[in-house]
Amino acid sequence: MMKKQNFYVLGLGVLLISVGMGLMSGSGTTEHRFALENFSARRIRLAPWLCMTGYATVGVAVFFEPRKR
Repeated sequence: MMKKQNFYVLGLGVLLISVGMGLMSGSGTTEHRFALENFSARRIRLAPWLCMTGYATVGVAVFFEPRKR
């Protein structure tokens, strides 16, 4: 059974995934314009790291059982 603490951790994970996806989004390269900003450190390093951390946090929230008192 999930406790309130698990839902807070789950919400944090979903927030991290959302921020990571938002940082990855943007305009792409078209036929007439090459978008060099697609290769920025924000899109290649930071955003995927945030998404993976978010997915790991969601996994912890789902499988973690708090101690019984």
